[in-house]
Amino acid sequence: MSDRISAITTLIAAIISGVIALGTPLVYFATAYQNEKAVVSTAAEITTRMVSNFAAQYPGLWPFMEYRIEEVLYRSGGDVPEGVSKQILDKDNNVVLDIPHEAPFPAITLEKRFWISGQPVGAVVLKRSYRGLLKKTAVAVLVGLLAGLMSFLALRRLPISALNKALADLYEEKEKTSAILKGIGDAVITIDKDLCVLTANMRAEIVLGAAQEVLAGKSMESLFSADAFEHAELLPSFFRRVTAQGEILVFPNDIIRKQGGREFFSLSGAPIRDKRGVITGGVFVIRDVTQHHQFQEEQLKLQQMESLGVLAGGIAHDFNNLLSLILGNAELVAVDMAPDDPNKKMLLNACESIEHARSLTGRLLTFSSGGAPLQEEINISQLIKQRADSLLAGSNIRVHYNMLPSIFPVSADVVQIGQVVQNIVLNAKEAMPDGGDLKISAENVILEENNLLTLPPGAYVRISFSDTGPGISLENRSRIFEPYFSTKTRGTQKGMGLGLATCLSIIKKHGGALSVESNPEKGAVFHVILPAI
Repeated sequence: MSDRISAITTLIAAIISGVIALGTPLVYFATAYQNEKAVVSTAAEITTRMVSNFAAQYPGLWPFMEYRIEEVLYRSGGDVPEGVSKQILDKDNNVVLDIPHEAPFPAITLEKRFWISGQPVGAVVLKRSYRGLLKKTAVAVLVGLLAGLMSFLALRRLPISALNKALADLYEEKEKTSAILKGIGDAVITIDKDLCVLTANMRAEIVLGAAQEVLAGKSMESLFSADAFEHAELLPSFFRRVTAQGEILVFPNDIIRKQGGREFFSLSGAPIRDKRGVITGGVFVIRDVTQHHQFQEEQLKLQQMESLGVLAGGIAHDFNNLLSLILGNAELVAVDMAPDDPNKKMLLNACESIEHARSLTGRLLTFSSGGAPLQEEINISQLIKQRADSLLAGSNIRVHYNMLPSIFPVSADVVQIGQVVQNIVLNAKEAMPDGGDLKISAENVILEENNLLTLPPGAYVRISFSDTGPGISLENRSRIFEPYFSTKTRGTQKGMGLGLATCLSIIKKHGGALSVESNPEKGAVFHVILPAI
């Protein structure tokens, strides 16, 4: 760009210098030539008037009175100017009087005829050389070239240098603006008053799914159609309020993409004005707020979980006390019964059912303070492998481990974390009844301030469980961590809908996070994040 600016400024300096170099001699020659021509014209006018008066006194005879004519011209002040030759002709163009002066080529020649009683009787011919003018013009050419050269150097070094710097600053500012627009995380679009796209940054290309060259010239109404976005029918009036009325606005609703998973966008706009203050278009910023919506949904779920936890904890605690009393009495009765007593087997079966009920109340206690983990330093990789291998033994599920050897140590309740691994692995197994692949990985991560998981900054271990099952629908994905939500058939051993809800509660009590990524027919990935020691 600097080479281009230098070339432009050099061209401007050359043009101005050329005008000075050529204009100086041309102006001098034109002015001097007109002056020479005026001298000859004046002399011709005076001479013609005197000869005409003389011819009027002696009509018919004057052509033969050349000495008298010459005398009249000298006596009347009609002397020939220096460098002007003069001829008096009769009506037949015969020379009557010739007053020669040297007038070499090139010369200005002027002929003026005179009349007597309306009849042409003769003419005056004056000629003056302008060779001297050409010599002076040649000197003016040299002066002009010198002035042009000096002007070129001055213009190149002084004002053109300033222009060069201004253009360079303008280019630098443009590049900075372009870099900001390219690097900004929001989509930025400028449009004209007809609501057609003028420019769009890289983020806008991603949001709208088209390159800038394709977006340019398209109307905003076609890009934000009602088929693709919710609330799109309100956008045309929003755009016009910005570009026609000059308002700075924030769209009151989030724009929701209907296709390819629900995405949420906020929209704001401001008018673009020229130096006279006239609105020429508008600039609009589109911000992806999908994660913010997800965060709000997660917070709502957590609040629901906490409320359910308080309720479940109170009920489970009282219920567990009752079960303990029943189980204790039943076991005492069974001790006093004979081994061959047929009622003893039924009583022991009842005790086993009571134990299952106590297990359920224990899971409910996980939602309350009664389920607080008993933490100790554990080898998380070893725990995961032991539980997964045990659960998948004899199945047609292929397990792939990717555990870093230098994984951070974790302080956790081995029983509760084992339950988390068990629930997630069993869900993956049930999602792939015909076999598939389960990839389990563990890695160290460092979270910064204000991370999307809303966890304190520091070191964490992330365990990921990725299966090749049918995936989770968008509707179910938003509810899988809700207590008692299940897509399975309800029964004694499964379908209670407490598995993932229990996992989430356990991980939260360990100061971590649990999330899921999934699309229909593309499997599911569960991420467990636990704080490292």
